[in-house]
Amino acid sequence: MISRTLKYRLNTINYWLYGKKPTLLLHSGLHGDEYEVIDCVKKTIKKYLNQLPPFLFVPEVSPSAVSTKTRQNKYNHDINRYFFQETTDQEVITNLEIIRNFRFDLYLGFHEHIDHTDFYLYDSSNPKHLVKLKQFMDEIKKLGVELFNGIDDPEDPILKFKMVDGYVYIDPAFERKTNGTFTSWAFNNNIIKQAIDLEIPGSISQEKKCQIVDLFFNKILI
Repeated sequence: MISRTLKYRLNTINYWLYGKKPTLLLHSGLHGDEYEVIDCVKKTIKKYLNQLPPFLFVPEVSPSAVSTKTRQNKYNHDINRYFFQETTDQEVITNLEIIRNFRFDLYLGFHEHIDHTDFYLYDSSNPKHLVKLKQFMDEIKKLGVELFNGIDDPEDPILKFKMVDGYVYIDPAFERKTNGTFTSWAFNNNIIKQAIDLEIPGSISQEKKCQIVDLFFNKILI
């Protein structure tokens, strides 16, 4: 695994590269107030490194937001609403420079829902993994973490998805229409084939957050 740094225009972003042709892309730190999961992903990648496919991991997609622990970055942007071709956000532009020469089979986004104690995920991927996903969800409940049922972020114009037992499938065709999100840009530019975004509960202990990330790697990814 090689740790690299891209300095582009006014921004510096660090990333990890494992293998010459990564097929897996991982993101965390898109929002600075979702910072605790970053260390969980780092630790879990190191634990399972020899069992993972070639990957590219950006621990802090928005370093300026992570540094202030806020949703908005130094340009006062929610970076996950500024991924489009004509973007003016320099952190987005730097991220696009990192990945533009790669094509990935799977994208994993690690988020935290700050006020939640329940887990859920968005799935835009191949349904062949659903049996494993059921096992993964069962293991989460054994940790004492519930699965979210209800509408995610009802006031957000992009979201408003109904979760059932911590799960919602989102067709990539719909993802392509949600202009500004990373997954929308990546699907539209054929950077990724499949995507899963995990929403780790923000109101549980750091230990349990890391246990959920570890379970996902162990039960689904490897």
